[in-house]
Amino acid sequence: MFKRAYDRAGSPEPKAHAAELVPWTASCYNAVQWFKKRNQWSQTPKKGSLVFFGPNGSTHVELVIEVHDTYLKTIGGNTGGTYGGKYHDGDGVYIKTLPRNSTRIYGYGHPKYASEVNPVTGPIYDAPSYPGKLLRLGSKSRFLTKWQRQMKARGWSIQVDGIFGPETLGVVKRLQEKAGLAVDGVIGPKTWAAAWA
Repeated sequence: MFKRAYDRAGSPEPKAHAAELVPWTASCYNAVQWFKKRNQWSQTPKKGSLVFFGPNGSTHVELVIEVHDTYLKTIGGNTGGTYGGKYHDGDGVYIKTLPRNSTRIYGYGHPKYASEVNPVTGPIYDAPSYPGKLLRLGSKSRFLTKWQRQMKARGWSIQVDGIFGPETLGVVKRLQEKAGLAVDGVIGPKTWAAAWA
């Protein structure tokens, strides 16, 4: 699963090296053993590491995209937008924030990249396509649910219900202000993209 994901993501690693970069398996447990066997396993996260969840790391895996003193940001597939409930059996790819001391974390596998990864200065992931219509107070939409889920995953206090109510309006305006956008309380293309920037 990992090699396919790295290949499809356009990993800059040479193809011959990619086979040794990450394990070729669909089993989280086998991937953990692969990293341990190569002494590429630890309890300390690094940007670019794979974080494994659940007993023996066998439940779920995600890619660490940010490491902070008290929390991590990860991106993972086949997941939901939060770590609550069945975070390992979801409907999409989401960016999430979780405490570094979360009891759900089993440990970290560290791919041996061919070269040191330079810090990324811009977004390392793209926003999903803009749905094509403005979302505003009173709107109800599955696209709004996706936007709300992303904002919640980024740590904003927001109800994920697909309804553009007063709470969502407040989050939209605060995001627009933070991103240097016109504060109009409407989710257009720029405000949509800002949720993933």
